[in-house]
Amino acid sequence: MAKAIILNELITELGLNVSSFEREIKVGASTISKAISRKSEIKLDVVEKILDAFPEVSKKWLLTGEGLLSEVVRFLMKENEEKTEIIKRLTMMK
Repeated sequence: MAKAIILNELITELGLNVSSFEREIKVGASTISKAISRKSEIKLDVVEKILDAFPEVSKKWLLTGEGLLSEVVRFLMKENEEKTEIIKRLTMMK
């Protein structure tokens, strides 16, 4: 089962807050926030909902914290930030 600390890292890297993440994966309010605050593990049905909502997430990474997901998400976020900055600059030029 996934550890709440791994989920907290995922949520942060996705640029979401806990409640929006809970809505995205279609679980009850506070399901994830309680697990994070208690530093408990996440049940398998919740893990499956996360993988359904975010198919790019590695199951191995989610369950163990091992693998490349965090690096991939950081790369994509940086790429999006760079695109946003370019759009802002172009908009200011008009």
